[in-house]
Amino acid sequence: MSKGFQKQISIFFAISSMIFLIFGNTAIAETWDVYPAMTRAEIQAVVDSASDGDSIYFHAGTYDWSSAPLTKRGDNEGAINIIDKSLIIKGELDTLIVGRESVDPTGDDPEGVNAFYVVDLNLDNDVTFDGLNFQTFLRVINAAYLIIPPGEHYIAEPNARNITVKNCTFTDIHRDAVSLSNVRGNILIQNNEMSTGRMGMFIDWWWSENHEDWQPDDSHVQILGNKINSVRRGVYLAMTTNVVVQQNTIICEGWGIDNRYARKGTVISNNSLFDCMRGIFILGRWRYGIRHEAEGAVIEGNKLIDISYFGIYIAGDASFGHTVSKNEIHMAPGSRVGIYTVAHDCYYGQNKISGSGRFAFLLDWWNYIPDGGYFVYAHHITLQANNVSQFSPYYCHFYLYYGTHDNLVVGSGIGHNTYIDVGYNNRITGVTPMAGGIGQDLSEAVKERNEELKEARIIQN
Repeated sequence: MSKGFQKQISIFFAISSMIFLIFGNTAIAETWDVYPAMTRAEIQAVVDSASDGDSIYFHAGTYDWSSAPLTKRGDNEGAINIIDKSLIIKGELDTLIVGRESVDPTGDDPEGVNAFYVVDLNLDNDVTFDGLNFQTFLRVINAAYLIIPPGEHYIAEPNARNITVKNCTFTDIHRDAVSLSNVRGNILIQNNEMSTGRMGMFIDWWWSENHEDWQPDDSHVQILGNKINSVRRGVYLAMTTNVVVQQNTIICEGWGIDNRYARKGTVISNNSLFDCMRGIFILGRWRYGIRHEAEGAVIEGNKLIDISYFGIYIAGDASFGHTVSKNEIHMAPGSRVGIYTVAHDCYYGQNKISGSGRFAFLLDWWNYIPDGGYFVYAHHITLQANNVSQFSPYYCHFYLYYGTHDNLVVGSGIGHNTYIDVGYNNRITGVTPMAGGIGQDLSEAVKERNEELKEARIIQN
């Protein structure tokens, strides 16, 4: 053997050893191709054969999944099931996956087809859906908790870790485009278009035996740049931590963004909401003997147009520390309140509220029941440099209702007789009269009602 050939062999083995040291025996991710002519069973076989980290690539065309069996609400089954593995489910341009009409989708016991169902009991896998188009399903991407044991007094077991849904379209979806419950990792929903009969997305950590399954502290939810047209809610969240809802466009007959028990780390910013009954809804309260807090939400730079009931609604007996600033709210004729609050220790500044609602701001009370019944009242709230205009005659811009206390209204666009203060220790100072301001002092009109209620209430500081 020549010395030159021996040298080449040595170099080859040296390089091979280096590659093994760097990569070990880690398998290289594969891409599995699926086509419109394939049956669901054939596609399911491909999914089952794929390994962690692989991609399932849907080539362009129409996939007919109308033969998938109807499932009831809560059934853990989809037209395609992804079981205990990390996969990327990706679609080529003009890929369309079609289901079938649902039965009684708005009722208590709907039946229909879920396109994908994710099951990951070990909580060690990540699933991404990218660039797929869906039409006519009950739900599309579903990662619900498992009820253990089924049909009995339950314990909800989480069954998914990280879920990503991006660049997808959802058309004629009868319930929810994305439905995720008790996910134990991060959620990213970005740049999707959703048209749904119920909710654009339903994301919660609620359903457990003790109602204490908060989202894990070290996980994040990002809802970014989506376009949502829904009937009941655009975005529904519950028991959340570290949530960002940003730069979404939402048209909704009901709630635009509904975040209940947003414990900490909530940012709702730069969204555009149209034609909603309630625009942005934050709630914290005691339920089932447990304090479900809504703490420290930042609501900033949103545009809420033609809102028919409440623009921004922040309430509850465990709701506090919020910052609401630089939002623009236009109220539709006959609407109620631009910004409604029963929280405490909050800041509301530089908001612009217009239209023909009853009140720009209403600070109110909340009925707290568990320990025998008493009421909590909006307190220690600062309203600063807000610009309000064009509200209905015989109503007013700022209404500080009975029992509210230690609040400050400063430097806001209000004039004489455009506020009512029937609370105590509230302070209104540095006001700037504004041309066209409308309103009356209605304290006499509500005095009799306040006296009736006073005996039944215990004021909580």
